Amino acid sequence: MPDGVVTPLHPSGLSRTGSRHVLAALHGVAETVVNDAAVLSDALQEALRHAGAPVIENAQQELPPGVAVLAWSASSHAIVHTWPSCRLVRADIVTCGPADAEQVLQMLMSRLQPQWTEQVLVSWPLGAIASPPAPDRRRHYQNHTSQLPASPLDSFRSPS
Repeated sequence: MPDGVVTPLHPSGLSRTGSRHVLAALHGVAETVVNDAAVLSDALQEALRHAGAPVIENAQQELPPGVAVLAWSASSHAIVHTWPSCRLVRADIVTCGPADAEQVLQMLMSRLQPQWTEQVLVSWPLGAIASPPAPDRRRHYQNHTSQLPASPLDSFRSPS
């Protein structure tokens, strides 16, 4: 895939109501960009504005080995995390209303110029947000969550 080009993540005709959630791994981003929270913050804010979600707040934090940048608007939010040793930027973008998560990703890619990307789109229909699951589905979900394994991050946490 050429730099800065995003192929559609959804079949044509998919409803754009509800919320859209894009997860992306941007590989081969310049090391100077991956290490620069200010550049990443500017790129993320510009991408959200361009997609129709003006940023109302943002934050950035150096988290060795990389940085994390978060930006949110009234109806959307996005976060990027970096791994400089791999020249990797991971993006998590959620939009609601008129803002378009795919457009945010496309603009972010045009600024960060990855060599290649991996992308996943989840489109949540409005009904899935507005109404709870049926009682039998809730029970099924609760039964499965009680059986989830411990977090892989537990091995990184220091004992209390």
